Amino acid sequence: MSPDRGNVRNMDATPQPGRLPLERTLLCCAILIILLATLLPFSFQPYDPAQTVRQFESRFSMGGWDWLGLLANVILFFPFGFGAWMGLRDRYRHRVRLAAVGVLGSGLSAVCELLQLFLPGRLTSLLDLVANTVGALLGALCAWWGPRPVFDWLEARARRLVGAWVPTTLLRLSLTYLFAVSSVLMLLYPWSGRSTWTWDPSYSLMLGNEADGSRAWYGRIWRVEFADRAIDPKQVEPVIRQGLAAVAGPAFLGSYVFAPEIPTGQVSGVLPPLRWRGTTSPRVHESAVLLSQEGWLQTAEPAAVLTERVRRTNQFTLAVLCAPERLDQFGPARIVSLSLNTVERNFTLGQFGSHVTLRVRTPLTGPNATVSELHLREAFATLQPVHLLMTFDGARVRAWVNGVRSDAELNLRIRPGAALLSRVFFVSPYRIREFDALSLLILFVPTGLLLGMATAAWSWARRVVVLGVGALGLAVVPEVLTALLLEQPLLAGRLWLGAVLIVAGGVVGFVLVGDLARLRNLEQERALALVSSRSAEPEGY
Repeated sequence: MSPDRGNVRNMDATPQPGRLPLERTLLCCAILIILLATLLPFSFQPYDPAQTVRQFESRFSMGGWDWLGLLANVILFFPFGFGAWMGLRDRYRHRVRLAAVGVLGSGLSAVCELLQLFLPGRLTSLLDLVANTVGALLGALCAWWGPRPVFDWLEARARRLVGAWVPTTLLRLSLTYLFAVSSVLMLLYPWSGRSTWTWDPSYSLMLGNEADGSRAWYGRIWRVEFADRAIDPKQVEPVIRQGLAAVAGPAFLGSYVFAPEIPTGQVSGVLPPLRWRGTTSPRVHESAVLLSQEGWLQTAEPAAVLTERVRRTNQFTLAVLCAPERLDQFGPARIVSLSLNTVERNFTLGQFGSHVTLRVRTPLTGPNATVSELHLREAFATLQPVHLLMTFDGARVRAWVNGVRSDAELNLRIRPGAALLSRVFFVSPYRIREFDALSLLILFVPTGLLLGMATAAWSWARRVVVLGVGALGLAVVPEVLTALLLEQPLLAGRLWLGAVLIVAGGVVGFVLVGDLARLRNLEQERALALVSSRSAEPEGY
């Protein structure tokens, strides 16, 4: 009986498969994902200390019952709870461990919710805090009660990574990844950076109002002209003297010219004809159509050809000769508008008091084009006729008033990463700030991860120096390329954010290599224990 007992004891001494030795990596990745998901696009704004309490009370509300949002918050913290439970294993009792995970999850959630007080557009909610805590607890319960085959499968997948990292190769790979992604963004920018691809060809063109009659403009219009390219500044004077058709050439799209015998305008080019809308008959005075709340003009069909031509070239020029009837018109009151209603437009030229505004729809400005507007101050200083000339070259909106260049200019160029993501996520292309932050995440976090794994075997001093200097240096590269090739401003905030993301990825790389080393040692211990147990067996057993 004694030999059998000895054999049983030796067999029991063989190490059994562990439970996911990569728990530290999982925990770091979970925390990084939580911070990125809750704090993007990192556009923190300071609060006025005198108003902090009032703003806290007004924004820290229970919120609404957004079931999809609550589910997303639960799922977001699930990996954190799973990793935290695995990291605390064999240290505390199960109940104490579960309570610790709940406290850690609620603490991390509270930090994120409080930081969201400083993020415009984010809403701090107690329901989010509760949902996040529940998600962490569910992750811990899954790690506690989860089936053993699942953990064995995860460990087998992790075991394949053992020995896969080579410092020199990873260092080269990190640089290759950064330059490859940056090059792809630059090469695709002529396609992804088209600002007018969001224009809708189903919109009608209107003069003097919106389709529902809620933005009436009182004034006179002599002519309206369009081209599908931005004219050169040297051509402004010829346009005023001879008209846009004489200058634009094949890019000329058409015009509406008014006369007493043609009150709805003589149409040329590809523009659809206009029809009169309102309660009065159309009136023309001194070759100018009179527009008001009682009557305005709208195309009989959508200006689809006009829209498609502008979408194709990503440029346009608009020339209007007009005069207001009064200066107390706001809204802005619509002079020329290619729109569906008061909140959806391709472009709108309007009057706001003595000023003129131009709204152009792009992924940056949104479907209402109100995020950024061009304002021509005192363009209507009097009630005399004014020649307005607007150009958009795909990046900038410029304007001339009676041939004089306005100091106002609108830069609507989008950065390459945000432009590409807006085309990929075309269902919601207007979240440019989030897309911009996400593009930085895609560009810099994997770079930092590879850099951290490549330097994990070095001393701490060398790692800190290389990661710190390398993070700032690598963050500068794509920003400098963007500034030189696309005439984008070099922003210090983007450089620091890129460096921080590289450092965050590097920390995850350090932890991942450490866990892989632990897994390698565990494999060696298992192999030695198995050999020892077999050698201890009596012959002929």
